[in-house]
Amino acid sequence: MHRDAILDLLRRLPTVCLAGSADDGTPLIGTVHHALVDGWLTFHGAPRGWRMALVDRPVVVEASEPVAVLPSTVVHPEMACHASTWYRQARVRGVLSRAEEPEFVARVLEALMRKLQPDEPWRPIATDDPMYAKVLERTAVFRVPLDHLEGKEKLGQGRSEATIERVVQYLRERGDEEAARQILALRSS
Repeated sequence: MHRDAILDLLRRLPTVCLAGSADDGTPLIGTVHHALVDGWLTFHGAPRGWRMALVDRPVVVEASEPVAVLPSTVVHPEMACHASTWYRQARVRGVLSRAEEPEFVARVLEALMRKLQPDEPWRPIATDDPMYAKVLERTAVFRVPLDHLEGKEKLGQGRSEATIERVVQYLRERGDEEAARQILALRSS
């Protein structure tokens, strides 16, 4: 996937999976809400706990979007091993840091709220708003630079036209016109 497609996927998906290891080598992984702000993948959390154990350590952030879950019979009438999921995937690698700048922290929290509840009425988050003073003080904001991005689309590349036609027909019969449209769009690009 191209960088713009990877960033678009990260913007659209509501959550990502964050993985890394603590100082003692303990693997840590969890799902977080995120936003892209000023060239960073950002998220929030408590100023203690598992996310803090990853600060200043290499992490991987991954997001996946299933496009179509396909039974094996779509590809072969009897051979079971053709069952598959066609998907898009984005991955960010970098060193996790904690943002300390109050204005940046407020922008990240604002971006998260815009993403998670775009149509709800709420007062903008600002460092000089007394209503948000304690929230800004008690909330940690974490960030990973968007320097090392990887993306993958598994949407039937390398499959025969006949297989693609069977998949699209299966999706349409199942009522998943959006998945069929995405696969056809990839084929025409």
